[in-house]
Amino acid sequence: MRTYRKTVTPALPVSLLSALTASLAVLSGFLILPSATCAAATTTSAATPAAAARMADQATFGPTSALIQHIQQVGLSAYVSEQINTPRFILPAAPSTTLSYCAGQYQCTVLPWYRDILTGNDQLRERVALALSEIFTVSFNDVTPAGLPVYQNILTANAFGNYKTLMKSVSLNPAMGEFLNMAWNVKPASGNIADENYAREFMQLMTLGTCRLNIQGICQTRGGVPIQVYTEDQVQALARALTGWQPVTGRGAQADMLDPMIAVEAQHDTDPKAIIDNVTLPAGQTAEEDLDDVISTIFADNNLPPFVSKLLIEHLVSSNPSPEYVARVATVFENDGTGVRGNLAAVISTILLDSEARAGDTRPQSTSGHLREPILWMTAVLRSLNGVPNSSSVANFNIMGQTLPKLGEASFRPVTVFSFYSPTYVVPASDTLGPEFELETSSGVIDELSVANAIVYNQFCSLVQVNLTSTGIFGQAAASGPGPLVDQIGSILLHSQVPAQMKSAIVSFITPMKTNDQIANAAYLVITSPQYKIIN
Repeated sequence: MRTYRKTVTPALPVSLLSALTASLAVLSGFLILPSATCAAATTTSAATPAAAARMADQATFGPTSALIQHIQQVGLSAYVSEQINTPRFILPAAPSTTLSYCAGQYQCTVLPWYRDILTGNDQLRERVALALSEIFTVSFNDVTPAGLPVYQNILTANAFGNYKTLMKSVSLNPAMGEFLNMAWNVKPASGNIADENYAREFMQLMTLGTCRLNIQGICQTRGGVPIQVYTEDQVQALARALTGWQPVTGRGAQADMLDPMIAVEAQHDTDPKAIIDNVTLPAGQTAEEDLDDVISTIFADNNLPPFVSKLLIEHLVSSNPSPEYVARVATVFENDGTGVRGNLAAVISTILLDSEARAGDTRPQSTSGHLREPILWMTAVLRSLNGVPNSSSVANFNIMGQTLPKLGEASFRPVTVFSFYSPTYVVPASDTLGPEFELETSSGVIDELSVANAIVYNQFCSLVQVNLTSTGIFGQAAASGPGPLVDQIGSILLHSQVPAQMKSAIVSFITPMKTNDQIANAAYLVITSPQYKIIN
């Protein structure tokens, strides 16, 4: 059985993160001189700039000036509907040979995805798929990259579909089968047990959690002890129910990654199995029948709506949603209003338009939101600063591939079944849930400062360029002075809600500089600030 143990650098305390930019003038000391230069709930029909920018931050891979204007014009609800109906990007199959512009099959495969999340139209679908990939985790460190496009396309195809369909599609995907050992899991010999890896993680991480929840997502207790959702015997029974599956052909690196796994009935355990919720799978069932019954039983469990709803809220809006917010979303998960359970389009719409999600549209919510994980920080910076590829080649989007591993989040290659961070991680020295903070290490912060500097000063100019000069997107505002410049940058990156003290510090620092230096330094100070790191 494959065993996963997570090795994590000690997390950066919140106090240190805040102190990093307590004085923006001090933070400016991290600036590195450029080493390269390059040439040039209920919403109304319209939205405020702040509301539009916040929606873009929650529902896409980063606001842009044009996107904010578009959301303002169509309104929040219409934008969400528009995104749900936007055709999806289908990740192309992995090339059979390494192409000239990439260093291996993995890089060749992931580059088109980087291009789509930075420039594509299906932003919300890809954001939801990213969240789903961190719930239904597969690491392509352990699985051949040929399986990556098929797996990613399952997530995007089902991002606005039904959770039950997603559960089955993932269960039969050979990449998941190889990663969590459902593939080649055969009926155990007398006195032995089947491989529990997939059975356990399927319930614990992907569908139910470990503690019996109420509709608000609150763990229930009996005598002060959390009520468990399942027992060890039930995990073993579920593992036996999931025996008998394998890829159509091959094994390991030679396995067929394109087609769903097939049942080999001779390897399936046909004894009765007492799984959760007092359900016993009868003797003599086929592998297909047992799998369908397992999916149906878990899908019907009362834990599924609050557990999944809370996870999706945490990824899109807030690490610490109120119980009432979770209940409102979970209620829609249970019934979308037409009697359908598990309708993700309705669930995602409810998450984004809920009054708690939209509260920050009119006032800053200092206690809400969530930390930008590295990929969301990197994409938002490039999109908000209007990063432009140096050519039409997909190779230029390897700016993501070059930087994300340094920041602790190599796309599609987590080191554990918990993805890149645990959904239950608590910020040190607090009782605040902050999953993404598990990636916020001292060394990672320094690496992020270096990446920010490289973007601002176009050290990635062979791939992507940003124009932070008087001829660029902030040039007109800069011509009116440091104050209007900071306001313009803040309107895109900080939802028009730049704290007065922060604005004063930046303006004071950049005022003596020439215009181009004012723009570059102001942008750098914003993208490296704690205020920017938290999407709220």
